[in-house]
Amino acid sequence: MEALTDLTTQEYEELWQLVKKTVQSLEVAYNPDGINVGLNQGKAAGAGIPEHLHVHCLPRWAGDTNFSTTVAGARVLPESLTDTWTRLREAWNK
Repeated sequence: MEALTDLTTQEYEELWQLVKKTVQSLEVAYNPDGINVGLNQGKAAGAGIPEHLHVHCLPRWAGDTNFSTTVAGARVLPESLTDTWTRLREAWNK
């Protein structure tokens, strides 16, 4: 789907049920102070695949921002992606 407004009622409900489950899993796995939920629709918004939209769910903690991404374009990974996958999969199944 290219746009949120193009989704059928069933697709819309399934999408937001998955977002809800994802947020719950992040809360169980990481106990964050907050969660950012954002939807990318269209190339200018970051959806690099034509006719595609997607949702990001990011755990956030008070004070978790720094200058690295602004100045150096660096990304910090506090754990391996394998460890992240394991934690989220376990939380998803609870």
